[in-house]
Amino acid sequence: MLTFSPMDAARAKNPATYEDLLALPENLVGEIVDGELYASPRPASPHALAASRLGALEFLLRGGNGGAVTTLAGSPGVPGTMDGAGGAARFNHPDGPVSDGVGNLFVADYGNHTIRKVVIATAVVTTLAGSPGAGTTDGTGTAARFDGPEGVATDGAANLFVSDSETVRKVVIATGVVTTLAGSAGAPGITDGTGAAARFHSPGGLTSDGAGNLFVSDYTSHTIRKVGIATGVVTTLAGSPGAPGSANGTGAAARFNGPGGMATDGTGNLLVGDIVNNTIRKVVIATGVVTTLAGSPGAPGTTDGTGTSARFNVPGGLATDSAGNLFVADVTSDTIRKVVIGTGVVTTFAGSAGVPGSTDGTGTAARFSAPKGLAIDGAGNLFVADLNTIRKVVVATGVVTTPVGLAGPRSIVVPGPLPAGLNHPTSLLVGPTGALFITDENAVLVVQ
Repeated sequence: MLTFSPMDAARAKNPATYEDLLALPENLVGEIVDGELYASPRPASPHALAASRLGALEFLLRGGNGGAVTTLAGSPGVPGTMDGAGGAARFNHPDGPVSDGVGNLFVADYGNHTIRKVVIATAVVTTLAGSPGAGTTDGTGTAARFDGPEGVATDGAANLFVSDSETVRKVVIATGVVTTLAGSAGAPGITDGTGAAARFHSPGGLTSDGAGNLFVSDYTSHTIRKVGIATGVVTTLAGSPGAPGSANGTGAAARFNGPGGMATDGTGNLLVGDIVNNTIRKVVIATGVVTTLAGSPGAPGTTDGTGTSARFNVPGGLATDSAGNLFVADVTSDTIRKVVIGTGVVTTFAGSAGVPGSTDGTGTAARFSAPKGLAIDGAGNLFVADLNTIRKVVVATGVVTTPVGLAGPRSIVVPGPLPAGLNHPTSLLVGPTGALFITDENAVLVVQ
């Protein structure tokens, strides 16, 4: 049975009539009846609510689907800035998260301009660095300022790195000390250099090679940047600043057009979703040699094939497995594509191109609707942030299920037995114990 505490502010003016009527996004309302949550179009009167339960937008949450989703921290639909434990804490469009491997999550709280720490075991949320209100000041803890932090990565040595406006910031986890590792706030550009002499233009995705380097997809400059963690030295590993294109080549001779999602293959290569080109690019870290692993520039599509004979349509999230495969959320195609890294062979792993939906099933019998973030666990499962749901795909079989969320209109997150509503989940992380962490508008959720 679900348990849910409706927000006092969401109650209707006549609580004796509406009782536990909830305010939901997109003009929906919900009501708890015998421990179950109903949601439907907002009625004009209390009497209309009962009738609207028969409408097409009605959904009913019940238990017994295996596992459970809980709100680890934050309150769905209630943005705010407060630290606290569990539901007493507040977020404002959290992104990330990233784990330090010792029981903590770190979240870029985009709307609050802060970096939050969440202790997984206790759900205690504290503000590690930053203070609500945009700024660029370095400092310790709340004396520091961020301006819309997005990408977060860790170096495995007790430091966080954050893509923040036109800079890359470093946060010492133990102390909350924030410094600007590279870039200059409010000064977008393309210049290589050391520390503040370097320039970025819309840095987004971050990843580390575990060998003392960060890699940044610099979206608007159309380049892949390399940052030496110890020195702050920024170089352009591949691409030519301000020169979008699709050419393969070495270093500056190569071209990108809106690089986004990145993943490493564990053998010295970066895989990059080249969004506007609709291609998957491979970058050899040691040499900067760029090749097009799959897809054809300027030719969006859905065709399976090998290398440039394959087609993508807005490649989004990327994830690699231990068997040499890359999985791509092909956003506009509504599919999950599989790319064999060694050969460039592309197949549609799950979903049907151009047929959006929410149907569970095996392989192409399943349906997705603009899939985005991807994460893979150590047990052969791929997780997909798909509209208002988290989908699970068994890599060995292609079987797709919806363990979390309900398809359809945006819905409030409901803690309890699966499935549960989600409100446009953005990022996924599989923790060291196998738990799945999700950032969802104003909350951080955990699926055990």
